[in-house]
Amino acid sequence: MAGKEPKSLQDQLFPSDYTVLGASYSRTGDSVKLALSGEETLVLPAEKYALSRLKEGSVLTRDELLSLKKDEAVYTARRRALKLIERREYTAAQLKRKLSEAMFPREIVDSVIEDLKGRGYLNDGKYARAWIESQLKRKQQGRRLLLHGLIRKGVSREEAERTIGELFGDDREEAACEAFMRKLAARRGRLSEELFPAVARRGFDPTLIRQVFRRIKKEG
Repeated sequence: MAGKEPKSLQDQLFPSDYTVLGASYSRTGDSVKLALSGEETLVLPAEKYALSRLKEGSVLTRDELLSLKKDEAVYTARRRALKLIERREYTAAQLKRKLSEAMFPREIVDSVIEDLKGRGYLNDGKYARAWIESQLKRKQQGRRLLLHGLIRKGVSREEAERTIGELFGDDREEAACEAFMRKLAARRGRLSEELFPAVARRGFDPTLIRQVFRRIKKEG
């Protein structure tokens, strides 16, 4: 009787099926690591593992393994995203960049981002409000500087403009402009139009700057 034909290199590297050799829950109990034949491993959320009804001796086809590998990637990416969010607020664009840098496929990243948005973990409006308040505590600045800062953070122009409008009304911006102009005047020893460029660099509109300047001059 002829001996069994040796497996080709293709079959050795990419077997047609995989056998579950064992399974172990993570310390937290929220995931299960499967050891498979061919020195392959698979990590699944505990709920997904329970639904799959996999056990020692179960056999997976290559296509079934690839499908479960996608579930593994989604779970891993989501877990990484949640750990990042626990440390500080992120915009959707910032978090997408972080996950992409971690080499997760684009479709996985997009799926995780949309899921987190739907669950309320990612909210660009909430991020924008917190960031604006933080900035205004640090220094006086105008709408233009706040808008550019939010857009750089990945907040859409529409969302940034809406949030700035809600938190930073005309009166508040005028007060900030006046406070900064008075501070500059005290530092330089006099109030003059030479201060205008420095005030403009803080994001204040030229029309507002001239208006505030005239009022301060009038008040003496």
